[in-house]
Amino acid sequence: MSATPNPVTIVARACGQALGVSIAEILGPSRRAEIVEARHMAMALAREYLGWSQPKIARAFKRADHTVAQHALKTWPRRAGRPHLAKALPLVRARIDQELAARRAALATASPQA
Repeated sequence: MSATPNPVTIVARACGQALGVSIAEILGPSRRAEIVEARHMAMALAREYLGWSQPKIARAFKRADHTVAQHALKTWPRRAGRPHLAKALPLVRARIDQELAARRAALATASPQA
């Protein structure tokens, strides 16, 4: 069985690819504006797609505590209106939908039937 990427990797990769930022940068400590935008987008979409709590999102993105995720979720609606982010968002959503569907299919195939 080939390993399927975890859901946060799928979300972070889609955001990073659309915005020209690596997953390592999204998960890293940088405060450069373009990286923060990608990180906030990924955190907001992780909440939307995965339904995870703020502490779980913060841990997945290697942040110290939930307040980082809280700030990202609070500021994302305002950031999402920026033209380059608004343009990228439908492409990011389409990629996440596609990759999460492929992950679910792979996991369903790998699961033993009772």
